[in-house]
Amino acid sequence: MFAMDLLIDFIKFTSLHCQPPISNIRPAVGNPADAFPAPVRAPVASMMPDIAGEIERPLPNNYSITGHRRDADVETLFQLRIEGKDGRQAWVPESIIQKNSELALFAYWDSVADGRLGAMAHKDLWHPFRIEGHRKTHRGSQLLVYWVGSPERSWQYERVIRKAGPKLVEDYWVTIRQHQKQDQNILCARKSARRRQRNRKMCQNHARSNRITKKYAYSRQSRQLTQGG
Repeated sequence: MFAMDLLIDFIKFTSLHCQPPISNIRPAVGNPADAFPAPVRAPVASMMPDIAGEIERPLPNNYSITGHRRDADVETLFQLRIEGKDGRQAWVPESIIQKNSELALFAYWDSVADGRLGAMAHKDLWHPFRIEGHRKTHRGSQLLVYWVGSPERSWQYERVIRKAGPKLVEDYWVTIRQHQKQDQNILCARKSARRRQRNRKMCQNHARSNRITKKYAYSRQSRQLTQGG
């Protein structure tokens, strides 16, 4: 009963909404790397190091994914077991693997019987991995969301994502504003360069005109330029 109460509390604080019609699944909104605590090590894996909380720790250069398990704290998330060339193993959050090598992650799930969907405790709940775009519609702003454990992207209303993952949305808009500022600075620099080039040409033309005026004289009788003295 206590576990069920925890699940209910989790659902209350994690907004759910519909994935696009092509998949008919509902994502559980939230950034697993930021919003959830480091997973607790499972007793069956007591001899295997768990680097789930060490988000900044680099992964080995060459490793293979050899297994998976549900997160001990949030059962809608997964940890993956990786093994390096030296034989050392560790449990790593799925989101870190996806950030490091999404192709390896998707290849692993394709090799598992029934795939990731078959291993999920709640087959209609998903977590967003990152926001990759935005657009305006007559019903409001939408964000293009890339999901944890899936190659799919889908458009979701910003108001829904913002309620459940405000930091995820805010980080996206901060990045967009930075890019816009950089673009504006580049545009201003280009305009200034064109302005300087235009002024330089005007000065050159003016100097050339002065040289011509000094070198030649206009004769009213012949109505022609004559060589100046």
